[in-house]
Amino acid sequence: MFKTTWAGDCSAWECDELGHLNMSFYFDKFEQARMGLFIRLGLAEAFTPDAVSTVRSRDVHIKYLAEARPGQPLRIESALLTLEEGTALVGHVMYHRDGRIAATLRERVEHVYLPTQKSFAWPSRLRRAADDFTDQLPAPARPRSLSLDIDLPAFNAETLAEAGAPSIGGGVFRTTEIMPAGHVPFSQIFRRITTSLGWYEGGWPEFFDPDYAASGGSAVVLEIRLVMHRFAEIGMAYELHPAVVGAKDYIRTIMHNIVEPGSGVSIASGYAAGGLFNLNTRKLTKPTEAQIAALSAVTIPALAPSD
Repeated sequence: MFKTTWAGDCSAWECDELGHLNMSFYFDKFEQARMGLFIRLGLAEAFTPDAVSTVRSRDVHIKYLAEARPGQPLRIESALLTLEEGTALVGHVMYHRDGRIAATLRERVEHVYLPTQKSFAWPSRLRRAADDFTDQLPAPARPRSLSLDIDLPAFNAETLAEAGAPSIGGGVFRTTEIMPAGHVPFSQIFRRITTSLGWYEGGWPEFFDPDYAASGGSAVVLEIRLVMHRFAEIGMAYELHPAVVGAKDYIRTIMHNIVEPGSGVSIASGYAAGGLFNLNTRKLTKPTEAQIAALSAVTIPALAPSD
């Protein structure tokens, strides 16, 4: 069954210009919840600086359901969904104090032996405890606009450049951004994405219209799936290459590709379903035909995930 694994609040300093919890801090709280779950399952040493094995997330799907605003209390419940040989599906549900679901996360994790970087079997103490921590995600967590059943491509830098996906952001991962086991987690990957998107005219052309911003126009991400192809470490450089791969009704779908510039190898890739958002009404707004046409003109279908 689901157990409470984290409780706190949405602090003002964790919120962005939209006035709600930034996606990187959703992940920061979910990462604490995952650690809390596996500590309760008997892996008390897995997240300490001298750990020889750990549990890390490889494939995540997050769905945002009710905004977390500054000062609001939040609570996360977590459970195992399935337990395999050295991997598992884990579910998390973040609640507001009044019981509304703020967000859900489904993630595939791996139990990894750090000296070899390979996954290995769960210990018997965890398998014995697993039944008390196993459950199913509630219906609101089901994907709406994205698929969980397809492989997300690991495009290299050359392929992205040839397809026309621009480089809009870059930097280097630092010591403050790593987990005790030495890898950069999803929260920091998302932090780098959110702080680069202001340069991406292709995905959100409305942002470059002063009248749109003056009327309270903005944008919001509703659902994301992201996969780690290679775990970044301290001192690794990265570049971000986004691409619009679909636009229909309220939803535009954007691929996010993060590559290591020296080798061109993919670090992570994912796709997000987002839409226009009015900051005055706090509601989604439907794009005009002209706005959908502008997006369609820059869509790169070749970079979309395929079945």
